[in-house]
Amino acid sequence: MVQRVTIAPQGPEFSRFVMGYWRLMDWNISARQLVSFIEEHLDLGRHYR
Repeated sequence: MVQRVTIAPQGPEFSRFVMGYWRLMDWNISARQLVSFIEEHLDLGRHYR
């Protein structure tokens, strides 16, 4: 199971995968590649609840 991180006392709670997304713009990939990457993760269930 993926470890979850709570970012405030009353939530929200995110998977560690999501917490890494804040660096996506540093990857220098196209908007199309970025959307594809995020959609693939959503398909795998790697998203916040």
